[in-house]
Amino acid sequence: MSAARKKRRAKEKAVDKVIKKTVVPVAKAKAAAQMLFKMNEGRIKRYCECRVLPTIAFTMHRRFGWGAKKIGRMALKIEWFIKEYIEAGIKAKRVYITVPWLWDGLNEECKINYIPREVNQEPKDESDCRSWLDIHAKQCSINCLDYLECIWLWILHTEFGFGHKRILQAREEISKINPLEIPIKMIYHMMDIVEKLKAATEEEKIRFTTLREDLEKMDITHNGFEEGLVLAFKKQRKGI
Repeated sequence: MSAARKKRRAKEKAVDKVIKKTVVPVAKAKAAAQMLFKMNEGRIKRYCECRVLPTIAFTMHRRFGWGAKKIGRMALKIEWFIKEYIEAGIKAKRVYITVPWLWDGLNEECKINYIPREVNQEPKDESDCRSWLDIHAKQCSINCLDYLECIWLWILHTEFGFGHKRILQAREEISKINPLEIPIKMIYHMMDIVEKLKAATEEEKIRFTTLREDLEKMDITHNGFEEGLVLAFKKQRKGI
């Protein structure tokens, strides 16, 4: 073997060594994180719903003085909207109404602009599955918040006659509370306040029973948002 060929072979081996040491671990970590995220995407979305929906109800009571009857009517409309248009479209693999379409509608009719929330896409450690998993989970959480906020504001506009001014007030109020950052005990506190609102009948009383049960199943009771995300899919993360 010639000296030039030996030198070339040595360079190739050195490159292969670098790839195995740096590129391969990163690719494996990203692939593992993507797989784990897909396995737990539904749980993460539900965790965010358990935070955002009570915050919406509390916001309408505190900022606009809504009682149980009106909050209940709003909640039913949001639930109906999601099932009738969003989930039905996903199951049928057809586009009925999309979130960007709703934001365009709010912009056109109420001059409300969509302000994207950003997530840091740079992992702390590129070869660590946890770092990539955190990015996926946080991005999913932000998307869920945007999705629920958009539907909520659209319902306020179309069903309750909210215009530019009151929609901005509602949006600013929930931004101040920031449901994805406050301790989970504050979410439970907001649930308690809304559930204690007086109602003309037992049927009109607000109950967060399902949300409470789902949080308990995830073993999330006194954690911040970051810790809650970990608990939302802790079984799959164990041993990573």
